[in-house]
Amino acid sequence: MTRFLNSQPSAGVSGGVETEQFVFAVASALDPQTNRRAAEAETVEDEARLVFARLAQTLGEAGCTLRDVVKTTVYLSDFAHQGAMRSVYMEQFEEGRYPARCTFALGLAGDCRVQIDAIAVQSGS
Repeated sequence: MTRFLNSQPSAGVSGGVETEQFVFAVASALDPQTNRRAAEAETVEDEARLVFARLAQTLGEAGCTLRDVVKTTVYLSDFAHQGAMRSVYMEQFEEGRYPARCTFALGLAGDCRVQIDAIAVQSGS
């Protein structure tokens, strides 16, 4: 079984893919109407919280939560944003139960500063 989640056909992407064992999800603060960073993502912290909210929404479509996440990849437009992103990141997970994480700095769509992809384990796996 493979199911595509939070699909955006006009952009040619899905926010996630559910399999029998895993959920692969990705989120950014990109506004699909303007292809720019969402207005509510004023600070890097605001943006990171919005990204996590969108990740949680996609994971929720598959019956998962952020507690089920075992691996993340964080993309930043500039490593200068790492501290702000990290503080929000640590709020999202139970202390001591942080997923494995890689962080990269590179160009992101629109004027986004944070994008995160996550791998979650399905509860029954």
